[in-house]
Amino acid sequence: MLTAVTYAAGAEYASLQAGARLASAELQVKEDLGVAERAEQELLLVERENVVKVGKEEGQRAKLDTEFM
Repeated sequence: MLTAVTYAAGAEYASLQAGARLASAELQVKEDLGVAERAEQELLLVERENVVKVGKEEGQRAKLDTEFM
């Protein structure tokens, strides 16, 4: 009887440990996804700024080219 109780207690402890590790891993994944989402938003902003900058530069070049033609 004592062996069955010890086994049950050990199984419960192992289950609690696994649950805690799973919860910790889920939290880490959520945090990593948040970091990735913020980085993606920053990248989109930088890309947008670059497109505007290149567009302005291309517009200036086109303007200069037509003036000399």
